Amino acid sequence: MQRVTVTLLCGWTTVACALAGPHDELATWAKRDCDDFQVFVTHTSQARSAHEAAAAMRENVLRQREAMKTLLQFVRAHPDLRGAARLGLSEDGQQFWRDHRSNVTVPDEVSATGQQLTNCLNEISAEAQKQMVSVLQKYNTNPETLAASRALHEMWTENDRELLKVLLQR
Repeated sequence: MQRVTVTLLCGWTTVACALAGPHDELATWAKRDCDDFQVFVTHTSQARSAHEAAAAMRENVLRQREAMKTLLQFVRAHPDLRGAARLGLSEDGQQFWRDHRSNVTVPDEVSATGQQLTNCLNEISAEAQKQMVSVLQKYNTNPETLAASRALHEMWTENDRELLKVLLQR
C-alpha cells in the first residue's frame, strides 16, 4: 500500500510540475515585461534632455525585442498556450485581434498571466507615466527623439506582425 501511495504521489507531482512549468515560465515573462516597462517609464520621466529621452526609448526597443523574442520562443514551444502571444501585442495589435478573432477562447493560464500583467502595469505610478508623457512631448520635435520614436514604432509593428502570425496559425 505504501509503495502504491508513493508511486501515485510521485506521478501526481510529476504531472503538477509539468503543468506548472509553462505557466511559471509565462508568469516570469510577464513580470519581466512589466519590469521593463517600469524601467522605461522611470528613465523617460527622469530624462533631462532630448538625448536622454531618446536613449530611454532606444533602450526600451532593445528590451522589448528581447521580451518578444522570449514570448515567441515560449508560444512556439507550447502550442497549446499559443494564445499567450496576445499578451505581447500593442494596442493596435490587440484591436486587430479583437476585430478578427474575438471568438477564440483563451486557456486559463494565459488569462491568469494577462491579469498578472495588467495588475503589475496598473501598479506603475500614474504620476510617473504622466511625467514620462510630458518629457516625450517636450522633446517630440528633436531629430534624435524622433528617430528613437520611429524605431520604437517599427519595433511594435514588427512584434505585432510576428505575434499575430503565430496567433493566426491553425
